[in-house]
Amino acid sequence: MGDNVFHASLFDASGKPHPLPDPKLVLTRTAATIEGIPASHSIGVEVQDRVDGTVVLDHLVKQGELLPKKGVRIYRAGMTLKPGDKGTALNFRIREGEIADPVTDNRLVGVFSVRGDDLEDRPIVIGAELRCEYEVTDSGNVVLQVQVPSVGSSFNSGRNFYSRIEGQIDFDHAEQLLLDEAREVERRVQQLAGHVPDKDLEPVTRRIARAEKYASANDAERAKQASEDIQEAKQLLAAARTKHLQAIREVDLEEVCSLFNGDPTRRPLASLTGRGGAADPGS
Repeated sequence: MGDNVFHASLFDASGKPHPLPDPKLVLTRTAATIEGIPASHSIGVEVQDRVDGTVVLDHLVKQGELLPKKGVRIYRAGMTLKPGDKGTALNFRIREGEIADPVTDNRLVGVFSVRGDDLEDRPIVIGAELRCEYEVTDSGNVVLQVQVPSVGSSFNSGRNFYSRIEGQIDFDHAEQLLLDEAREVERRVQQLAGHVPDKDLEPVTRRIARAEKYASANDAERAKQASEDIQEAKQLLAAARTKHLQAIREVDLEEVCSLFNGDPTRRPLASLTGRGGAADPGS
């Protein structure tokens, strides 16, 4: 039980050893207990922070916490939802992971929507209380029920959201989707180049290169590995941003000052911190 440390060695077909960047492997053995099963991943709801409008992930369960887990979270409607309006909805996006910036780098598990045509007569006004009851089962299913006291109604997700999304992707036809995602991460790496040490970006670059290779292999198993590589690259990129956040903030500040002072030679402000995209008004 606990941490088990292994030393890995790599040899080619002729027996020649090859160095590994980190030959140490640590495998942690845990077991189900009578109290529950440890969660393998963190799962949260994408919401808009009321302080500065930043999109954040409100975790319902953190990695390592025991499942099943039930609870209640109180949110506020970010918009007014009128009865019969099919064009708008209050959306609860469920994501898996712990990447804080941007939260969209975490895996999307599913979206539970309360739509205008779900309402009978009274609207859900902006700022209305949304009482979100949730359960994360020991098998990783997520079940939501949202109660809206102001209209006297409750809404159930009606289906389970699984905490892994492989089944939602057709890996036999995912080549372009994976390539686009890998190239977007690659673009963000290039933005950080020069502001973050190369040694912190090299693992990201290696995983993206392998993901692009596997995504183009026209093989479902390789496509799955490409998806995992892209997710690992996002996590490593988030760690690099956090580690060098002060330097990145200084670059952002310099860009803002240059734009404010009207320097036409400066490029437009790059979102080096990783934040981008407006918050869902229904979050």
